Amino acid sequence: MKKLLLLLLFIFSCVETPELIFEKDGVSITSPRGWEITEQENYDDLGYYLAIEKDGFFSSSGIMLVMWFENRLDRTELLSNYVDELSNQWMFSDISSSNITSTNFNKINTLSLEYNGTVFGLEHEGVSHSFYHKGKTFFIAKQGAIEDRIENEIGFELIEKSFKVN
Repeated sequence: MKKLLLLLLFIFSCVETPELIFEKDGVSITSPRGWEITEQENYDDLGYYLAIEKDGFFSSSGIMLVMWFENRLDRTELLSNYVDELSNQWMFSDISSSNITSTNFNKINTLSLEYNGTVFGLEHEGVSHSFYHKGKTFFIAKQGAIEDRIENEIGFELIEKSFKVN
């Protein structure tokens, strides 16, 4: 029985997730083939949380978090609080971050913060963005292991290019 369960787990872990278009509250984003929406949470109609992760448990580390709030929040505080929260997570260590800068996410002007650290002993890097757009405050973070940078980048780019707010 254990062998059958292990075989089924292996087979299902090899199946690539199909592309999916997510739409909610005027926000549209594509989860590319090989990536999966793993978490969603409605914040009592005051905002939304979405996590998109690259398929695979041992062979992948890419994750993009997308959050929006129906009111104007302090974007600098959102960025700083996120890195602080990472530092408080048991699986993260040696978290460091850059200064907040102005940049773009899919041609939208954002405040941005780059960070890096260790997750279970593996070096990770990430960047978070915050911006106010069409009546919503957005927070977006993308993160992955440095050794998976090339594998993750195609998915990150597809997700970013698909991001729309109507």
